[in-house]
Amino acid sequence: MRLHGQTRTRVRSCGFTLIELLVVIAIIALLIGILLPALGAARNAGRTTVCLNTLRQISLATQMYADDANGNFPRSQHSSFASARAPWEYALMPYLGSVMQTDPQVFSRFAEKHYTCPLDESETPGHILSYGMNVYYELTTTESQTRTFHRADLVPWPTRTVLFSELEDNSITDHIMAHFWVQFGAPTEVATHRHGHSCGCAFLDGHASDLRFTETFDPDNNVDLWNPSTAH
Repeated sequence: MRLHGQTRTRVRSCGFTLIELLVVIAIIALLIGILLPALGAARNAGRTTVCLNTLRQISLATQMYADDANGNFPRSQHSSFASARAPWEYALMPYLGSVMQTDPQVFSRFAEKHYTCPLDESETPGHILSYGMNVYYELTTTESQTRTFHRADLVPWPTRTVLFSELEDNSITDHIMAHFWVQFGAPTEVATHRHGHSCGCAFLDGHASDLRFTETFDPDNNVDLWNPSTAH
């Protein structure tokens, strides 16, 4: 009898009751619920870092282009065709380790590597570029209602003037018409919350930052880092 009792005790100690299993499952579910947001935040932080590095490379490529073009900036589609120049996304290809090519498939692969934010999940047809060039650098005096800034040495505050930022998901262009925001109250065509509450911005001096949009444009507080005349 004693042996039988010992056997039963040993069997019970090695097993789990239904309640114990439910408690374990509940604890695992709780841990998953706690860890998943943290893992998601870490993943997005990593993607933001990749985006900022991409923007830095584009900004540095623009500097190299300007060095080879007597200080002149590349043009976006806003004025490139009228001036018989390749748009910036093609003009910068040689400065990003490739040769300029217009084959759509070749360019699409290149753009996916060099012009795409990992957090850009847009599936809009024609949306190839995550980034757009600030159009102020190619405006005429009539368009800008101020002086022109076609050359890098004309910009007073390179460290504070936006060169590139993130295009909204439905955009099929390559530039950002920042002067329209002031002149006509036009909507800002920037993906202001692509990184959560912020987006990537590349500046003329070659650095890139993850910023809230109001840190670059807030007319109520006289903030406009897009216009080279007002950026400081």
